[in-house]
Amino acid sequence: MLGLAVGDALGRPVVFESPARIVAQYGSVEGMLGGGTWDRPPGTVTDETTTALRVARSLVQQGQFDPSDVAARLVDWFAGDPFDVDATTAAAVGRLRDGEQWHQAGRLVFRHGAGAGGRRAGIARDGSVGRGRSTHGGETVPGETGGADSSFDDDSPFDDDSAFDDDSIFARGSIFDDEPIFRGEAGALDGGSSGGRPTGGPSVDGAGTPRTRGRGNGAPAALGGGAAASGAVPRAVPLALAFREETYRLASLARTVSRITHADPRSTAAAALVALVVAGYLCGVSAPLARARRLVDAPPRLLTATAPLVGDVPAGPTVRPDTPVRRETAVATVCAALRHAMGAASPADALLAAVNEGGNADTVCAICGAVAGARFGASAFPERWLSAVEHAEELRALADALFDGAATRPPASLADRPSV
Repeated sequence: MLGLAVGDALGRPVVFESPARIVAQYGSVEGMLGGGTWDRPPGTVTDETTTALRVARSLVQQGQFDPSDVAARLVDWFAGDPFDVDATTAAAVGRLRDGEQWHQAGRLVFRHGAGAGGRRAGIARDGSVGRGRSTHGGETVPGETGGADSSFDDDSPFDDDSAFDDDSIFARGSIFDDEPIFRGEAGALDGGSSGGRPTGGPSVDGAGTPRTRGRGNGAPAALGGGAAASGAVPRAVPLALAFREETYRLASLARTVSRITHADPRSTAAAALVALVVAGYLCGVSAPLARARRLVDAPPRLLTATAPLVGDVPAGPTVRPDTPVRRETAVATVCAALRHAMGAASPADALLAAVNEGGNADTVCAICGAVAGARFGASAFPERWLSAVEHAEELRALADALFDGAATRPPASLADRPSV
């Protein structure tokens, strides 16, 4: 949890920036900066941490994973006017606030689009998603109109629209009945049939439209490319602490916490993969990514992209210096974060390499920090970073509580009963 927040705070000032612009402005980012994107003090975290905090608080206070309680907390968080909200989350939380059930809101955003094309799209305080404007800078970006498109690649296993029929798993209220979630050792699927996967549904961010990226650099970068967003992946980290020894349950819950806002199967698979990697490091698994890839029934692109990271992971950049802004797909974000976290010699090395690539820096660095924290431990982070980051004490307390089983205690009505 602390690693997640430290990474988020390191990445926040250079979100939307290209590697070349980071070099021009800073030379090299070597620590927590003030100013930058959103012009905030050093140590300020974004929605990556503040929404993960809501998940952690819910787990500890409810004593279990309750997605309806998580959804309610996200609505309360959004009502506080956070400075950074990704468009997919904003659209889903707006639906939740308007009375949509937790298992429907993300699905409807996935089906119909986030409404605005950008990750930090203009959001009215009534929860509606603005069109053609951004939460920072105030400029209008041509083409930022959102809506549906065909978001899946030809190699996607999700090959028809039936998952969104009226009798779909989402409409029934149970998202596990017909959902193949795990890949067995021999490649067989446990947990139901694989029928009913959408290929022609919309991207969660209205992908394919230009988005507002860059702080005054004069031109938006087209980051979508028909891919799923990564904003819910950090919310799986608290679950990894709580359910680290229950791999199948953890993967299932990680998908569920993603689905509240990000229902694209690539987003949910990315959340499950990261949760299992974090849990693997916490449990001393020798090859946590290899195990996670066996357990998660991930779309082919995610499996293909993570395959080179199994085994010895070379340290070094994941993008060229002349890259305009890294695409913020769930696949690209998770792969960049894992490569840095698993290939570096220390959390500082991992995070500084990640932050200097810019782009989707808050999310990449948040995931990288969480994985590095599980791999190396909180004590391996520079103390100056730990002391500067927002919410450090609460994060430490929640992490300890989750690790000690606070999210798996029986309900009071059962715990108080005498044994027989």
